[in-house]
Amino acid sequence: MYVATDAQQVVAVACVQPIDSQQVELKNLAVAEAYQGQGVGSLMVSFLKRQYQHSHDSMLVGTADVGVAQQRFYQRHGFVRVGIRERFFIEHYPQPIVEQGQQLVDMYVFECCLSASADNQSIF
Repeated sequence: MYVATDAQQVVAVACVQPIDSQQVELKNLAVAEAYQGQGVGSLMVSFLKRQYQHSHDSMLVGTADVGVAQQRFYQRHGFVRVGIRERFFIEHYPQPIVEQGQQLVDMYVFECCLSASADNQSIF
């Protein structure tokens, strides 16, 4: 679990779980609403990629099929879509999850090669 703060106020959190000795999965990334659109999420992803680039080969992240903005976000950070977990949000959550008027059904899985990560910005 990683936490980014600004003046001792939490502005972003991320949870990364190792899958095996080669892959980690970014399970959650959340940025406080007041800080969204200011690059905090990008800085957090860059930081996480650097954290794991010497110990793991790649990072996975999953996002909803209807989450076009999230998909574009991860693609801008070097993630490519490598799979689909069909009916993930229907089978793993007892209540329907709706985002922007659309029910989440499938999870799109994205992967980023960490050894090629050239993010050298210094933050946190």
